[in-house]
Amino acid sequence: MSDETAGDLNAPVETTRAQDWWRDLDKRDRAAKARLKRADFDAAVIDEATLRLFRYLGRRRRHDLSRVAALAMVLAAVRQDTGRNKTFARQIGFSRMPTDPQRPEADNKPVLSVLRFKRLMSTANSPDPTSEDLAELARQFRRAVDLLGGAANVEDIKSVVLGWHRQETRRDFAFEYYGAGIASPQRGATSDPEASSHSSEHLVSA
Repeated sequence: MSDETAGDLNAPVETTRAQDWWRDLDKRDRAAKARLKRADFDAAVIDEATLRLFRYLGRRRRHDLSRVAALAMVLAAVRQDTGRNKTFARQIGFSRMPTDPQRPEADNKPVLSVLRFKRLMSTANSPDPTSEDLAELARQFRRAVDLLGGAANVEDIKSVVLGWHRQETRRDFAFEYYGAGIASPQRGATSDPEASSHSSEHLVSA
């Protein structure tokens, strides 16, 4: 990763390991990017670019490789990294909390429809998803990236895809999709699990 000197406006912007991998794929390994874009899940798991991402992220357990493969498939669909100012859920969701999610205002329509969002939320959400589950999760996320024209937050996609099996990750994703991020607890912060769960369930079922 690059070193950023405080106060130096000409210093390079600090990047994360996921962003470094994506930039390397996008600029110097277009063949790998093309492979991952057309690969099925089994092929993605053993692709050398996936294994490189696995190392970039400091992963050690074989169990993690399947999740990293799903992530590699999604990131291969990204054409432009939009940076970390806006989460992926906000990019595909409502700009503000809708009165009626089924009938959004003309100036507050999500990029990813509520129906497709609910389908995404129900995909691979068990603690131990199968390869088929993760393949479907990658497909759903890639569809969302495509709807954005390929411009998406690489680092946030990494955090969400790798943490999708955690209830708090999906809860925060739902809050931000529905434009309720101001009411959403900070990721990783201590909160009332029961209250948070009920709030997110209300949004998703709206």
